[in-house]
Amino acid sequence: MKLRSTVVTSVLCGAGIALVATVLLPLVGYSQNKFYGTPNRGTEGARGNAQINMLMDENMARKSETTQNASDIDVLEGRMGTAEGDISALEASQTAQDTQIGNNSTTISSNTGRIGTLEAGMADVEPHAKAAIPEPPSRPERVGNLHKPDGGTHVPLQLKISPELRREYRAFAADNDLGLSELFRIVWEHYRRTAS
Repeated sequence: MKLRSTVVTSVLCGAGIALVATVLLPLVGYSQNKFYGTPNRGTEGARGNAQINMLMDENMARKSETTQNASDIDVLEGRMGTAEGDISALEASQTAQDTQIGNNSTTISSNTGRIGTLEAGMADVEPHAKAAIPEPPSRPERVGNLHKPDGGTHVPLQLKISPELRREYRAFAADNDLGLSELFRIVWEHYRRTAS
């Protein structure tokens, strides 16, 4: 009897395995084909591929953003390092200036004492120094270049003219036995009469 039940159990197990193999394995294969389908498997496969491609593109975009963010973070960390270095340099400069101010205060105190000593010594020098200073010079006399000259006197008048005009003017004056000043006076009087 034991043998018979063992055989029956073996047969039933074999049948169960066969049933599992024939019913469940195709279902597992179908579900895998449905998820990993290719476009030539119909609309379901094409839709699945489109979704997978969309997810892969989205994943690549996020990876690119992550890489860009990492490089931006590196740049910002570099700038922070530079800024921290600048702050350290400014703090060192401030410390040096504070030390210099302290040294200057000491120097000022020392110089104040010296000034007091020098002022006491100058009390004897001032009466002798005042005696050695000469009197200021007297006021200069007027030169007389601000008064109007008499009508009979002649003063120079300088003009800038072209060399050709100068040559013509001198030749005209010589041809008419006139001096240059006399010719100018005649031309000026004629101009004043005719211009008004």
